[in-house]
Amino acid sequence: MPKKAPTEFVEQLALDPTFHKEFVAALAGASNESEARTRLLDFATARGYDVTLKELAAVAGEKTAALNDEQLSKVSGGLSISEYEDHLNSIGDDSQLANIDMQAVLARQQELLRMLGSIGDILNSTALAVIRKIA
Repeated sequence: MPKKAPTEFVEQLALDPTFHKEFVAALAGASNESEARTRLLDFATARGYDVTLKELAAVAGEKTAALNDEQLSKVSGGLSISEYEDHLNSIGDDSQLANIDMQAVLARQQELLRMLGSIGDILNSTALAVIRKIA
């Protein structure tokens, strides 16, 4: 079975809620940055991904910078933020429930962006540690 690329890992993390929950659970018990890096790589390798921390940082950075309304709508179940706002305006009495749904979608998007940023931070710290050891 061929190994999957880092881009596929980041895309599945962003679009598959089950994969995302497993990922968060795998990293949850890490007591320090080194253990978190090890758990991240173990998680990816166990699921057939051929990745390095450097590759994941590059892909995560590219994906975060390239996110647009259409891609974010995939994470939110197919609706863009503007579509949610239109929906809120049209439903009257159920607007509070729709507002709660929209807040949940926005929270999930923010969590994804935070996670991608955290991956980049971990990789940056690793690179700095290596540079310090060389110097």
